[in-house]
Amino acid sequence: MDIYVPVSPLSRGRNKYIFQLIDGYSRMRFIFLLKSKSESFDKFVESQRLAENQTCRQIKTVVSNNRGEFVNSKFKELFSKQGIIHQPTAPYTPQKNPISERGNRTLFEKVRVMLQDYQVPSEWWGEESAMATFILNKTPSYAISFQTPISRWNSLATDLSILHPFGCLVVMHVPKERQASKANPTGVLCMMVGITEAHHNYRLFNPLNGKIHVSHDCTFLDAAPTLESSESAAISGGSEITPVVNPACDVFFPPALSSSPILLTDDLQPRRPSLLYQETNSEELEILGLPNEKAKNLPKGWTYNVVPVNWPSNISSEVSVGSVPETPQLAFLVLSSTTLLVLTKMHFGWTPPKGGSFPFRMNSQAWSITVSWKRSLTMAHSVENLDFHETFAPTGWLSTLRFLLGYCAAKELDLHQMDVKTAFLHGKLEEDLHIWVPEGYTFSLNGNVCLKLKKSLYGLRQSPRNWYLRIKRFFEESGFRSSAANPCLFICNGEDPCFVFLHVDYLVIGGRNLKTFWLEISLAFDMKDLGELRYLLGMKVERDREKCRLFLSQGIYINNLLATFGMQECKSVSTPQVPGSRLLPRTDTNAPVATINYQCGIGLLSYLVT
Repeated sequence: MDIYVPVSPLSRGRNKYIFQLIDGYSRMRFIFLLKSKSESFDKFVESQRLAENQTCRQIKTVVSNNRGEFVNSKFKELFSKQGIIHQPTAPYTPQKNPISERGNRTLFEKVRVMLQDYQVPSEWWGEESAMATFILNKTPSYAISFQTPISRWNSLATDLSILHPFGCLVVMHVPKERQASKANPTGVLCMMVGITEAHHNYRLFNPLNGKIHVSHDCTFLDAAPTLESSESAAISGGSEITPVVNPACDVFFPPALSSSPILLTDDLQPRRPSLLYQETNSEELEILGLPNEKAKNLPKGWTYNVVPVNWPSNISSEVSVGSVPETPQLAFLVLSSTTLLVLTKMHFGWTPPKGGSFPFRMNSQAWSITVSWKRSLTMAHSVENLDFHETFAPTGWLSTLRFLLGYCAAKELDLHQMDVKTAFLHGKLEEDLHIWVPEGYTFSLNGNVCLKLKKSLYGLRQSPRNWYLRIKRFFEESGFRSSAANPCLFICNGEDPCFVFLHVDYLVIGGRNLKTFWLEISLAFDMKDLGELRYLLGMKVERDREKCRLFLSQGIYINNLLATFGMQECKSVSTPQVPGSRLLPRTDTNAPVATINYQCGIGLLSYLVT
């Protein structure tokens, strides 16, 4: 057990402390809000009776700090009568009471999130602490083998259907007995601020009278209330405010109640579910009281020696390096023929289309043998939770690739390599997305026209994931299964076992009879046959079939790495720095400095050694 440090400002009930008790066996938590530390004894006796009555077991050991609120005559007398062993920690050693100390940290981490997520005034930390405790008691814990504390406490199944976000909007239905007339509203818009253990009733804050009601007859909207920047009257016991009409704009907490939140130490932009599914500008977002999804605070980082690359983005652009075998018109026809996009007119209510272009990209293999220019239709300015949701896609591990190569060499299996042309265009798109027609294309249709995407597109955040799901479905339909150790290794057991290692759109195939698989995948996708495995991912592959050996080398990769940083003629030394050299502070600010991208170099070297 432990008492959290004094919290300022005081809670709505004028409480100052949080008294938390945690059961070491089940990790069940109990909290009490205290006005003074002297109340801890009465609350402990209350929790002791509750625990012994509910579990039919007695408390045997109590661990606490060595402060006066726990080491006093009242507790000593109680412990001696009940036969409870009291284990106070030594001064300045909170690590001896890890369950309580970590419990306090976990509790207030959730409280901070609730305060920032819904912009609730800091006076509500008491209600949020109770809600956080209720959630933690129903959350699986690693300390108890991923069981929930409530299920281990009373051996009952955990019911999660009652959970709703703290601060979400809810309509509390008014009983007929309390309705003044049939013309009055039958519901009041409130905010959910907690859940009671008794019958799982909800604690609802009513902004019309500033009171908290306990009710079970309500309808949840699961949307967060927003603050109003203009002046408004403070909510008190008998004050009245304007009835709530629009949950996206109305006031639940006036600025008068929202004092500086002392619990919030991180300068983060509050995030909460957007109530509009339309793209608006920053001024409109401020009027509606909604956060700008595009203006999220990104982690502070640094850049060094940034060189802008200006790729030609429209048809009229010229490329002076090499020839372009694929014209923009041909690229557009290819996209249209694969049912990737259709031309359509804009309709009222649509989300505004995104920008689209046909930029040139130089496509070169890692071993710098094949170099080509490609055009691909791209989409810019994707918005999270609007244009995409999940983006994770697994990537093949080099350790798995090395194991596969060694296995194929030992079993004398053939190794083949293939590449999927325009792999991302095969992914199924779940979102409804539109883009503007790229610059340089004109159509005879009247009015505004745009392109509706039917499949994934290069430049979409979800394209890698959609492509992986698509090719995974192909492998499963062809009798393959993904390895439990690496989801990018697919195995087909049978008379002629076949192994396929997937690295984005690059495939390494191992087996004896690869013609059958080659035909199946060529019918499903537009494949590029690269022949027998010679080079892959910056490595040169040499094979000695007589001795069943396979050698990997990165000589070409190393030479390209040295050429990138201008070190082709470098000499090998024992240390990077000349012995005996002294570093002096820079005096001339106009003197040229080395423009070396160390971050890029470290990344390339890290790939080299792995």
